[in-house]
Amino acid sequence: PPPPPPPQPSETVLTTDNYFTSSILKYEPSPTLRSSCYIQSHTVSSHNLPVLEDLISLRHEIAVKLGFGSHADRTTADKMAGGRGNVMEFLEEQVLATEEGFKREMEVLAEKKYEREGTRDIMPWDIPYYVNICKEENTVSSMDYSEYLTVSNCLSGMKNVCSKVLGVDMVEEKVERGEGWCDTLIKYNFSSEGNHMGTLYLDLYPREDKYNHAAHFTVRCGCKFLDSSDSLTSQKPVVAIVANFGSSDSVYSNISHNEAETLFHEFGHAMHSIMSRTKFQHMSGTRGPVDFVETPSHIMEYFVRDWRSLREFAVRQDGKVIEEKDVKEAERIKGMFKNLEKRQQTLYSEYDQALFGPNVVDEVDSSVILEGLHGKYSMPFAKGTHWQSTFGHLNTYGAAYYAYPWAQGIAGNVFNEMSKVGLMNRESGAKLGSLLRPGGSKDPFQLVEGALGYEWGGQK
Repeated sequence: PPPPPPPQPSETVLTTDNYFTSSILKYEPSPTLRSSCYIQSHTVSSHNLPVLEDLISLRHEIAVKLGFGSHADRTTADKMAGGRGNVMEFLEEQVLATEEGFKREMEVLAEKKYEREGTRDIMPWDIPYYVNICKEENTVSSMDYSEYLTVSNCLSGMKNVCSKVLGVDMVEEKVERGEGWCDTLIKYNFSSEGNHMGTLYLDLYPREDKYNHAAHFTVRCGCKFLDSSDSLTSQKPVVAIVANFGSSDSVYSNISHNEAETLFHEFGHAMHSIMSRTKFQHMSGTRGPVDFVETPSHIMEYFVRDWRSLREFAVRQDGKVIEEKDVKEAERIKGMFKNLEKRQQTLYSEYDQALFGPNVVDEVDSSVILEGLHGKYSMPFAKGTHWQSTFGHLNTYGAAYYAYPWAQGIAGNVFNEMSKVGLMNRESGAKLGSLLRPGGSKDPFQLVEGALGYEWGGQK
């Protein structure tokens, strides 16, 4: 597309960068500005639409040639879900489970909008703003999570999980000249009982032209091989976490609770890679069914929500340790609109299944499908917008986005069992470690049941 015209002296140019637009949608009281921001940010990259629709058609064609009914059937066949039909059943159960709560939460938002704007019609750009207003008005604590969280503190928290829960030493090492790719790179080596396990690089701060999401990347998988003397040797994994935290590249700068959760989430993937011990590299760490692979990362997020973990690293600059009552209050506020949030994730998951499902036609219109599902889910939709043109998961997670809510359910159950034995100890870590060590080399159902300590009947 042609570049936009240069701004006039009296104009302020607002970018459609997600970090920026999400702040406007959350905090801007002007419905006009929120509406404009939402529509502009949801109509960018229209040139991606035909690319996406070609991708859908080609994936469908390949799947049919391989004997599957659709790309979604092909993708889900070897996952924990065991097929697209089971995925759709799981998503329908999610819809039914959130139905009543969703209606109540939307009514709360409608009432709050009526108080401020004189209308109860909730538009897509209203949801982030009024959710935030309701949370701010309902909190009884003035605690700001970010006062207690810095990159440095979170790294200490990660070390605590390693040493106290997993029995692993996490030691910072100097990045040698020529070893890294940026000046702010942080390096850690991991070991157990003196035996080197793997290496983690952290690239956590924004810079020009950098990948602008958060992710875990495997640089080298772990595996076993015969060395020059025909002795069986282990290749140690090397992984990286890439993110874009805060406005400063100092480890002592404060970060938000969401950023801390993101860091621990990616750390869960990293520890899956580092702790797995497999013969073949294509089964190492996160090389397994995606609806299982997301489980350790979601378990790790709980260590930034549970006071038993937080009290060991969430400390303000004045030395004040975060209080249990404040953590519990923050969790209460976080869950105020849990049904709305779950429903939104379920909508995304069903949209993903619809795009790559068996009903693909020669001329796919991804926007028509998106609008139809918003109607089915009773979620507000702005006609003419095409959020999917910037939703990269449709490429990387095509027909597998359901893995997020699926794995969240498993993670919650496993974490509950870890909590029962005290959380910050090796007994808890034995449950988590049993999920990590086999990588993708064992049946994930057996791994989940082993961690839970009881027979698991699958997702409900």
